[in-house]
Amino acid sequence: MKVISTGGSTDPFNPATSLMLDGFWRTRTYLVMRDDQGQPLPDRVLWVGGFDLPAGRPTDRFYVELLHDGRVVAHSKRSLGHIAAGHFKRIRFSLFQPHEDRASANAGVFSMTDLSADGAYEVRVLRGSDQARIRSFDFAVVAGKIKSMAQTQLGYQPSTDYIVPRVKRKNTNTFEIVEAIWIEDFR
Repeated sequence: MKVISTGGSTDPFNPATSLMLDGFWRTRTYLVMRDDQGQPLPDRVLWVGGFDLPAGRPTDRFYVELLHDGRVVAHSKRSLGHIAAGHFKRIRFSLFQPHEDRASANAGVFSMTDLSADGAYEVRVLRGSDQARIRSFDFAVVAGKIKSMAQTQLGYQPSTDYIVPRVKRKNTNTFEIVEAIWIEDFR
């Protein structure tokens, strides 16, 4: 992680600066499975924050598209995300079958069986106001399984770069660890 100055005052008698932590939040995301009547549904987890805002705007929205071999196969609801100025915030969301905005209430959930076709996939995170791409995570599905980042494999070297392939389940009263499939932004 690193500390970045995000602005400051030009007043010589009050030279306050604003600082923000920057780290893997812009380059990594993960999937966790949630059970829906015996069917595994993939939820994405990513972080958005003040760095993702266009110049001069205090807030914005974002949405996510999943592409398979260049074709949109799923997307989030357009009303999904809110980007606020300041630190990065963790967002967990589901993807849905392609649908029109007016059919959002009846959109089918994108399940793991929909994600089993081999090939190249891309998760695009787009800003709502100008449709600018603020993230692009690439991954592959091989033999019906998502290929996770190499750093999550046991024995990865150098061991200081190893990423534990388990995360704590959020928003529960009990401590529970679940498997996470990490993917990375290669831009």
